[in-house]
Order: sequence, then C-alpha cells, then structure tokens
Amino acid sequence: MRPYATLPGLFGDLMSVITLDGIQASNYKLFKWAIFGRDSLIVGLDLVPYYPALSARILISLSRLQGEQANSISEEEPGRIHHEYRNLIIGGELIGPDQAAILHELAAKWGGTESELCYYGTVDATPQFVRLIAAHVRHHGPEVLATRIVRRDGTITTLAESALSALAWLSHRIAASELGLLEFCRTNPRGHGYQGLRDGQTSYLHEDGSLANPDAPMASIEVQGLAYDALLDGAELFPDHANCPRWLDQAATLRQTTLEQFWMPDRQSFAMALDRPAVGALPRLVRTATSLPAELLDTRLFDGLPESETQSYVSSIVGKMFSSEFITDVGLRMRGLKYASLVPYWDYQGAKVSWAVNSNFFARGLRRQGLAPLAEEIEDRILNGINKSRQCYEFWYVDTDGRVIYLPEMASGQRAVAATNMPERTQAWTVSAALRAVLAQASAPAAATGWRGKLVADIQSQLDNPNRGSISGIEAVKRLETDIFDL
Repeated sequence: MRPYATLPGLFGDLMSVITLDGIQASNYKLFKWAIFGRDSLIVGLDLVPYYPALSARILISLSRLQGEQANSISEEEPGRIHHEYRNLIIGGELIGPDQAAILHELAAKWGGTESELCYYGTVDATPQFVRLIAAHVRHHGPEVLATRIVRRDGTITTLAESALSALAWLSHRIAASELGLLEFCRTNPRGHGYQGLRDGQTSYLHEDGSLANPDAPMASIEVQGLAYDALLDGAELFPDHANCPRWLDQAATLRQTTLEQFWMPDRQSFAMALDRPAVGALPRLVRTATSLPAELLDTRLFDGLPESETQSYVSSIVGKMFSSEFITDVGLRMRGLKYASLVPYWDYQGAKVSWAVNSNFFARGLRRQGLAPLAEEIEDRILNGINKSRQCYEFWYVDTDGRVIYLPEMASGQRAVAATNMPERTQAWTVSAALRAVLAQASAPAAATGWRGKLVADIQSQLDNPNRGSISGIEAVKRLETDIFDL
C-alpha cells in the first residue's frame, strides 16, 4: 500500500479546505464551511515559510472579522480575533443543510442571525494572530502590513492597524489580571467555558476528577507562552510605538509569573492551568499532568534564561512527553495515562486520545529548541497515523495498552468505545501538520550538541528499548503494510 501522506496528496487536502472567505476547519460534517480563527492561524504558522500567499490570505480573512465593539453574548471585544464564523454562503457557495442546522443552533446561543454567526470565545487566537503577522514579516518582509482590508461593516483598515488592535486587546487583558497573566472567563453562560484550544467539557480536570471552574478567571499554561511571544513580536513589529515599553514590561512580568506560579518543584513539571473555586477566590493549580506544557517549547519563554534553567525546563518537558505516560504510535496523549479512569468514557481531549495538532506543536518546539532528531520521532508518528488511516483525522483514539483505532468507522464490532466524538476528516490543522513535517524532513536534521545531544541520545535509547511498550516512529512506519487496524 502506498503512503497516503505524500506531498501532492497533502497539498490536495490543503487546497480542499481553502475558500475565498478563509480556511475551513475541516472538509467533513461538523466543521465544513466553518472558519475558525485558531485553526486558521495554526495552519498559517505551520506553513508560513513555504506558502506566503496562504498566510496572507489567513491574516486578511481574520482581520476582516476582528472584534470592533463589546458584546457579552457573542463575547466580541475590540481587537479580539474570533473563534468561529459561519455564514449561509461561504466562498460564494451555499452551505449544506447539516451545516445550516449547526449555524442556526449556535446562533441561538451565541448571538448570531438566521444567516450569520461570529463568536469570539477564544483567548489564544489573538496572540496567535500577532505571532503569524510577525512570522510572515520575518520570512517574507513587512509589505504585508500595508495590506488594505475591508471589514464586514465596509470600513477600511490595514493589517498593521489590525495588529495594533490585537496588541491593545492583549495588553488590556493582561493588565486587568491581578496575576499579570492572560486569563479567560466567559461572559456568556452558554459560551465556551474553556477558551483555549482544549475547549472540551472535560479538558481541564483536577486530579480528583472535579472540573476546573470556567466561571471565574482561568489561566492556561500554553496561552502564557503565546502571549509572551506576541508582546515581544509587537515590540519588534512596531519598535517606535508609544506602547512598546509597556509591551516589553508586561512580557517580562508575564514570563516571571508563569515560571513562578505554574512550576511544581515537587513534580519538576508545569501545571496545566490556574483556576479559582469562585470569583474573587485565590487561584489554585490544576496539577493534572497533560501534554499542554510541551507547547511552551515552540515559544520564546525559555529564551535568554541562564542555560542551566533552560536545560532544566526543556529536559523535564521532553522527558515526560517521551515517557509511557504520553507517547503513542501516533503522537502524544492529551492527558497522562495514569488519569485514564478519571472520566468514565474516552473523553474528547483526555488520556485515550491523541491529536495531531498538539503533537505537531511539540515537534515544532523540539525543532526550535535544537532537538530536531526528536522532532522527527514525533513527526514520524503523525505521518504513521495518517498513512494507516488513509485520512487526516482530527484525532485518534488510543487505548491504555497503546493500541490505536486507525479506522474509527470500523471500531464497532471490534471493540466497545464509549466516546464523545467521531473525529472529523481532512482536519485542516492535521493536514498542515503533516505537510510541515514532510517539508521539514526534506533536509537532514542538524546534530544536537552539549546537553541537547545527550538528551537526544537518552530519549532515542529509551525509544529503542523493546520492553517499553510503544514502538518508535520509524518502526511504526515499517508496519504500515501489515497492521492497518491495530486492535
């Protein structure tokens, strides 16, 4: 059987989710014709070195929908990048009846109309917007900042003005936090409780199984890394702006607070979040082990620290992610394996599921931290999952023994899986993760040296251990022809 994840095939999948109005989150049932801010930005960040027209299109589409006023139902705020946009007509085409039904259902909750919905309940899309603008400028020059954009109300703006509006939102949000962090708290009780990428209903759990409280301010660990980057990016994009010193001061405080407040010395790891049991209460750690801290590696949060501190943080994260708690044949588990019984079903972003997008964040971070050989280990797993599935799924379910359900439509009759979602097909960020991996692996990885070289050697030795219970990415690819449905 020929590999599915080839450059022409993945490029074709990418083209299938692009519309004139932006990037569809998937090409299947739930997210077809839906333009998600977060999803679009992740695709852009994956591919900005290779496809400048794509990243420019994404930035223009999101700038057009950027928040202009305060609305507690849609959770719109000036400068905020939207979470989910739906319209009866996308890219000049009338959407299907299933997607129209979803539009009408969500519009009733989030303040839309019969023909259009734009909901803003996300905390990470706005800093990601600034990060993509900065990445595009670094790779392709500043000309994109002058791009003229027609907003939905017909007014004209530029991408530079949109970036400054996003930075104003980010700076205001951080200033409003008593901790100096980028927090979220829904204003619509029917809106998303958890407003990071992990927005499933059970995504933020304390170790006793109780839910983190979404109705008081919360801070998620990975969001702090994104906010730190965005503030530095703003200062680099607009060094002469009056608010530049403020952005730099906020970035420095945010980094210090993140390292102090989230780090758990007794576990040598970062907590996934801070929540509060009630509005006005003192914050508490959400100590449940997840793969969220791995996303810090793809930010500048550890740059410029004393080398011993960088080594400590990076080595701790990498070692935990490659342990049997998290590593699988298709990437990282979303929650540590020891919490597999915390929820009495295979929850959307729990211990028995692996998302390509989060594994891709880890792989990107490994490359950024000078650990490219380990990045290839993760990329091989993502490609392995796609090759075996013959599909760029949203995620894969993985049981406690590490067995992957590569073909979820065939799972019934093979094994009972009580789960919350069937994964979407041709998920845009899975496509971009695979495409980025193929393009990145076209060049041999640079050798890691010093403590990084030792870390790579230690992890590779661990992966080669036949008693580990999980095979390496390369070995998994070799099993492609004989192990299509691994149950």
